[in-house]
Amino acid sequence: MKKISILFLSLVLFIVSPKVAGAETVLSIEGNGDSSQNAVNVSVQNATTVNQSNNADINNQVNSDANTGDNTANSNSGDTNISTGNITTTTDIQNQNINTNNFSNKDCGGCECSGPCESGEVIITGNGSDSNNNIDIGNRTSVNISQSNNVNIVNNVEVHANTGNNTADNNNGDVTIITGNITDKININNKNINQNSDPQGTNNGLFLYKISGNGEGSFNNIFASCTNELDYSVINIANILNNVVDDTNTGNNSADNNNGSVLITTGNIDSTINISNEDINNSDFSCFSCKKPVNPPPPPVTSPPPPPPPGGGGNGGGGGDGRSDGRSDGGSSGSNIAQAVLGAMLPATGGGYWLFLMILGALIMFFTGLFLRLHSGNSPGVTVA
Repeated sequence: MKKISILFLSLVLFIVSPKVAGAETVLSIEGNGDSSQNAVNVSVQNATTVNQSNNADINNQVNSDANTGDNTANSNSGDTNISTGNITTTTDIQNQNINTNNFSNKDCGGCECSGPCESGEVIITGNGSDSNNNIDIGNRTSVNISQSNNVNIVNNVEVHANTGNNTADNNNGDVTIITGNITDKININNKNINQNSDPQGTNNGLFLYKISGNGEGSFNNIFASCTNELDYSVINIANILNNVVDDTNTGNNSADNNNGSVLITTGNIDSTINISNEDINNSDFSCFSCKKPVNPPPPPVTSPPPPPPPGGGGNGGGGGDGRSDGRSDGGSSGSNIAQAVLGAMLPATGGGYWLFLMILGALIMFFTGLFLRLHSGNSPGVTVA
C-alpha cells in the first residue's frame, strides 16, 4: 500500500499553465503523464481606428504707412534748408505648426510579421509517452489610420514709406533738400503646415519555441499565427496666398525758380522681402523592422579526446598502459569515445521522469529486502552424522 501511494503522488505532479512573467508571456505544457491530452489555445484580436481631421483658415492683414516727406518751403528771401528723417519698418508674419498629427503605435501592428507579437516562450517539454500536446496561438491586429488636413492661409502686407515729395520753389537764397534713408524688411514664413507623423511598430522582441524531452510516441505541435493589417490614408490640402505691396520713396523733390544755389540729396532705400513656404503637406510613415523569432543555436558537438600515447610498458604488458599486470585500457578508452560522441549527438527524450521512477522502485526494493532480512527467524540447526 505504501508503494502504491508513493507512485500516485509522483504521477499527479503535472503543469498545464499559461503564465505571465513581467513583460514576457510563457505558455507551457510540461510534466504530464502517459497518454494525457493537453491543449492551450490563445486568441487575441486587437483593432485600432484613428480618425484625425483638421481645418484651419488664417488671414493676416498688415498695413504699414510711414512718412517724413511732403515738406514745402517756397518764396523765402533767405536760404532754405529741408532735411527729412530716416524710416525703418519691419513686418514679420510666422505661420508655423498648423495641422499637425502624430499617431505612434509601437506595439504589434503595422508591418507584416509571423509569430506572436510579443516576447516570451512557448514550451512543450517533459511529457509522458503517447501523450498529445498542442499549443495554438492566434493574434490578429488591425490598425486603420485616416487623416485629413485642410488649411487656407492668406497673407496681405502693404508697406508705404516716404521721405521725399519735398518742394522749395521761388526762394531768393540758397536751397538745400536732404531726404532721409528708408530701411524696409518684410518676412513671411509659412512652415510645418499639414504634418503627419505615424511610426508603426511590430514584434521587436524574440519568441522562443521549444519542444524537447517528451516521451516516445508523443504528438506535440505548436501553431503560431500573427496577422497584422494596416489601412493608412492621408489627405492634405493647403491653399496659401501671399500678397505684398511695398511702396517706398525718397525722391520726387522740387526746387524751382530760386535765385541762389540749389542742392538736393535723396536718401537710400534698403528694402528686403522674404517669403518662405517650407514643409507643406508632409506625411512620415515609418515601419519598424520586424524581428522574427530566433531559437537559440544548438550546442556545438565536442570532438572526442585523442587516444593516450603508448606507455613505456610494465613488467609483462608490453603495449598497455604501463601497469604491472600488463592489462590494457584500450577497450575502455574506445567505449568512452563512443559515449562522448553519442552523448553529443543524441538528445535525451523523456529520461528524467522515468529515471526518477526507476530509482524510487529500486530504493523500495532495497529497503523491503533489508526489512525481511532483519526480521526473519533463525535457521534450524544442522545435525552432522
